[in-house]
Amino acid sequence: MKKKFIKKKLFPMCLYLILAVFLFCFFDIYFTSQQSLVSKFVSRFIPYPAVLMNGKLITVHQYNNFWGDYQNYLTPEGSEKNLFLKILIRNVALEQIITKLNLEIELEELNNFYKNNKYLKQNQTEPNDYFLKPLFYRREIIEKITEDEFNLENKKKIELIYADLVENPDLFASYSELYKDDKLGIDGHLIGWLAYGDLPDYLQSRMAKIEVGDFIPITKSISGYHIYKLNGKIDKGEGSYYYQFDQVFLPLQNFDDYLNNFLKQSKILYFFKN
Repeated sequence: MKKKFIKKKLFPMCLYLILAVFLFCFFDIYFTSQQSLVSKFVSRFIPYPAVLMNGKLITVHQYNNFWGDYQNYLTPEGSEKNLFLKILIRNVALEQIITKLNLEIELEELNNFYKNNKYLKQNQTEPNDYFLKPLFYRREIIEKITEDEFNLENKKKIELIYADLVENPDLFASYSELYKDDKLGIDGHLIGWLAYGDLPDYLQSRMAKIEVGDFIPITKSISGYHIYKLNGKIDKGEGSYYYQFDQVFLPLQNFDDYLNNFLKQSKILYFFKN
């Protein structure tokens, strides 16, 4: 009798209850502005989808964990669902780029990055993967995409320009106007006046060997390829000088552009309203 009761009454009741909870949480998650505590609890066990990105499922539970951990690092104005989704998708994109570039992440290197992080030292906080790991990934990706193999077009172009300048040094002004660094301000190619100690290392090492009017062979910085020309040199006394340079500049791959292109090419399906 007891078994019949369980089979005929209790078991169906449990199924109806589970279905009711599932449907309640479904509507609560996808059709209300804020999840209830019940939905947050149930989503730990049922993988309600939040976002599907390039075949990778981000569940509501993962999103909730991300929200709870990451909002400590943001101002109250940044606590909206759409913003957190965008940040979460960006973080997943970084993970996928790491895989695409075949970058191997060493745990020891990651731990050292955590230990040396200025934010943690100032705030005496424990490492937070949702916040710090993307910063580490960003650093690794930048190191990779600024290698010559990812910048072959501009590398070849700067080499051709340099070869032309060796034969025709008077063309420097034309090239510097054509290929300039917009971040430098109005003209985009003039640098200075700078004291010797303010010069980058790759320029300091060359200063003893060049005179005004000379140009320096191709140098590579974290932002791009440069051909520098010493425009002026002012003696400030006691062996101290100020220098002004002109340059021809071709950029390396830019992290933000690379990430945005990856996101544009990604297949992203939102289950949350976005």
